[in-house]
Amino acid sequence: MVKVMRKLILNLPLAALLFIGVACQNERSKEQADADEQTEERADKSEEIASDANKDKFDDNKDVKNDADFVADQVAANYAEVKLAKLAAEKSSAPDIQKVAKMLEAEHSKKLEELQKLASAKAITIPIEADKESLETVQELRDNKDIADFNQDWCKEMVDKHEKTIEEYEDKLEKTEDPELKSWIGQTLPGLRTHLDQLKACHEKMKDA
Repeated sequence: MVKVMRKLILNLPLAALLFIGVACQNERSKEQADADEQTEERADKSEEIASDANKDKFDDNKDVKNDADFVADQVAANYAEVKLAKLAAEKSSAPDIQKVAKMLEAEHSKKLEELQKLASAKAITIPIEADKESLETVQELRDNKDIADFNQDWCKEMVDKHEKTIEEYEDKLEKTEDPELKSWIGQTLPGLRTHLDQLKACHEKMKDA
């Protein structure tokens, strides 16, 4: 039976083989689109649940509620950083991007674990997924067929994310009265600044590539 099938495939005209290939690709694209939609729905629901739960628990104390929202937001942000780092490690063959992506995956996975422990200790409800906007960015970058464009776009996205995160951390460091959160932010900021410097350097190399 196997031999017969091979013979039939070998005797198929090129157009038919191309049709089969396109059909398989379209099926994979549909499966990926369905998976993306389910992930986005899960992200929306997770974010909403976390927000509502923290409001119920901490609404009588504005400062604590703001700290809880910050922790929940940063959990989602670190999920996104890990996803983006994994995407670059899988998609790009540029050594500089490979190096920085693997570093970011390891370090943001560690920060995610630290935030999860901090949230657990303070009874903060946190998301279980990246936010919807970040997931859409992951999809757009994944669908980018031009690898040179991908390399530049990925670096730019990561530079922007780190600049925004650093600004948020610096602001929270000044405002929070929570000693554990203040200490964690203070310990985390130097690493984020180093990430930003590395990403900016990588971005410049990708522009010249």
